Amino acid sequence: MGPYVIKTCLGEDLDGFDYAVEERHSGRLVLLRESCPVGLVQRVGLEVLPFDGEDAEFRDWLVRWSRLLDHWQRAARAADPARLGHSALVAIEDRGEAHGTSWVSLSPPGGRSLRQVAEDGPGWPDRATVDAGLHACCSAVEALHRLGEVHGCLTPDRVQVLDNGAWCLLLPDTDPARQPLSPWLALEQTEAGRAAGLTTGPWTDVHGIAVLAYWLLTGSAPPGLSRRQAEEPDCWTALEQAEPDPLRRRALRSALAARPADRLSSVAALRMALGWSERHVPVVAEPRRAPPPPLPLPEPPPAPARRSRASIVALTGLLVSLTAVFVLLWINGMSPAEADLAAVAILEAAPPSAGPASSATIPAPALADVPPSRTATPAASAAGPAPAAPPTKAAATADTKPKPRPSAASAATPPARPEPAPVQTAAARRKPSEACIDWLRRRSLEPTDTERERNPACE
Repeated sequence: MGPYVIKTCLGEDLDGFDYAVEERHSGRLVLLRESCPVGLVQRVGLEVLPFDGEDAEFRDWLVRWSRLLDHWQRAARAADPARLGHSALVAIEDRGEAHGTSWVSLSPPGGRSLRQVAEDGPGWPDRATVDAGLHACCSAVEALHRLGEVHGCLTPDRVQVLDNGAWCLLLPDTDPARQPLSPWLALEQTEAGRAAGLTTGPWTDVHGIAVLAYWLLTGSAPPGLSRRQAEEPDCWTALEQAEPDPLRRRALRSALAARPADRLSSVAALRMALGWSERHVPVVAEPRRAPPPPLPLPEPPPAPARRSRASIVALTGLLVSLTAVFVLLWINGMSPAEADLAAVAILEAAPPSAGPASSATIPAPALADVPPSRTATPAASAAGPAPAAPPTKAAATADTKPKPRPSAASAATPPARPEPAPVQTAAARRKPSEACIDWLRRRSLEPTDTERERNPACE
């Protein structure tokens, strides 16, 4: 059979044969299924040939079988994109045609069927195992439903329990209606249902999952379709004894309704009615980590120092002192240049910063420190210079006394400029002669680099 060598025939059903085969290039054992629908074909030697008049029916069957395999592969890839073997659909490894029919190789699922696990032991599956397995079946058939395919053969013999405990769905029968006495079929899968115009759909797999749940809870198949249609009083006695939750009993009875119109319409509705979450495997919450410490904020720039009230008072006193000095100097007739020098001397004598310790104002100079020529009134200055009085004995004694040594504060201040000679009035000035005027005129006309004649009388 292509690249495989058949070793053993494992079994047959209404759709074909199952073989244990060996790969030629690797020697690995896989499962191979040969398509031989009962009633449509016969084997002649190695070839599979349709019966007379069944050629069209057999070709139609091959088309449906090929479409089912395509959808199965796409659903398995969607459920397990990384191909880690977590899908509940058996993996299809290869497909081909040989001897007049088609074949498909499947990865060996291993394990045992659900019927063998439930009936042979070591024990009946508990509630948690049943819920986890049925949840996996729901996810698998939902992937098929999204592609427009229906499994339609959810029986204990078509569900495989792997060695790790996971449940896996095997390939279904293409026409389950050829088993009219099977208690696992929905009404629309029987000849009576087809005659009544009922069609298969997702609600058919809802019925199949509910039948599996009923069988796993009670240990027996559900009541027949006729009893469910008649709604016999003792029809659900076994379910009421096995399932204590009334909500789950109501959900299973709704999913097992005989007519599709009275049944839950989707697997999602069945999962919600049974109270199954989207992830049946509990997720362990990660330990809460302590939040990272906040980043240190940048230090704000130092605020500019505010001047205290004492500093403002000291500055105000300094301005008042300067104003008083300028007023006294203006009254005494000091020139602007001399006033500027006096202001500079006062500012240099003042402390560099006006803080609380330097709040004392600079005292204004007393009138006794001003020379007698500056204390004259403006009227006396306009009248002319006063005649010099002869020095008295007290004045001579005061002049001969030794002067006190200047203190450190006064030594730090710059020496005062010598006072200029008193300004003479226009009457006291001597009138220049004609000779001096002529000498000055000639001197101004000579170049600056020539040797000039000196005239002490005119200079």
